[in-house]
Amino acid sequence: FNERLRFFTPEGELVLTPEEEADAERQKVELERQRADAESQRADAESQRADAESQKNAILRQKLLELGVNPDEIG
Repeated sequence: FNERLRFFTPEGELVLTPEEEADAERQKVELERQRADAESQRADAESQRADAESQKNAILRQKLLELGVNPDEIG
């Protein structure tokens, strides 16, 4: 380990240096940021899909009304 004295827990696990702890924390924060970004993108895509579906339904409703069919009485 770069010619440095390293410490181990009684269970034999390596004790991280402050630099290693900081690096691990940075990686953890970065992974959480990426997860949050992915969730935000998923939510945006779902919102766009719902908007498109709503527009499609409005167009179909209007076409039915133009044909003299009340969409509320179907089904």
